[in-house]
Amino acid sequence: MTDVAKARTSYRQTINMATNAAAGASTITDYYSSELNQSVMSGKLRDSTTGVYKARALYAYDANPDDPNEISIAKDEVMLVIDDSGKWWQVKKDDGTVGIAPSNYITRILS
Repeated sequence: MTDVAKARTSYRQTINMATNAAAGASTITDYYSSELNQSVMSGKLRDSTTGVYKARALYAYDANPDDPNEISIAKDEVMLVIDDSGKWWQVKKDDGTVGIAPSNYITRILS
């Protein structure tokens, strides 16, 4: 198994454990469609301590079509980083799409 595949598997396992406990969801897909997650994504539960910030893609990344959690990003695309723990960051694009992308492809935008 490659390092990327191991990181994806580890990330999925971590997310599944956390979301199952937090939202009572049976899968990560259930979590993404849950009312709790929709509130977080819409900003209803955000506050200044959540650490959400803008970032820019350093490189283009094409999501793995076999992984519905991954998101494709274009070079220089600006997005919000929702979760920057681990090697795969959860991001929200301007069009509202949410998914994970490799952290080494993304850099924080300093104001």
